[in-house]
Amino acid sequence: MTMFKDYYLILGISYPSTPEEIKTAFRRQAKRWHPDHNPEMDTTSKMQDIVEAYSILKNEESRRLYNYEYEQFVKKNASKDAHASTDGYYAEYDFTNQNIKENVENARNKAKDRNYWDELLTGLKNNANTAVKGAWNEMKYY
Repeated sequence: MTMFKDYYLILGISYPSTPEEIKTAFRRQAKRWHPDHNPEMDTTSKMQDIVEAYSILKNEESRRLYNYEYEQFVKKNASKDAHASTDGYYAEYDFTNQNIKENVENARNKAKDRNYWDELLTGLKNNANTAVKGAWNEMKYY
């Protein structure tokens, strides 16, 4: 069994969310909780949760599988006030789909690697820079 985490709550967005909302939420949370921006406190575990959540939700197939499990978890725990958690952690949960279980385990392992965090953030930054340059190149002719 694995601890169920509400990745939407961790990223500060509602279920369901669009890929763009997920990406924006990840950027916002990563900026807020990155250890380099918080030298006075240990934000490592919070950042690991953010990276883990984004690793699952950024991929369409992983998000689809997670959403199914999310809905099952909420139904199963509706009487237990499943949304009472403020940090996104809940009780042990046995994922019904082996693929999402493996995806979650892989995401948790990757999230422990600080270099992986930087790769995600750098990739988003590069994508944003490319988009801005492309938009500028299109607009400069008007």
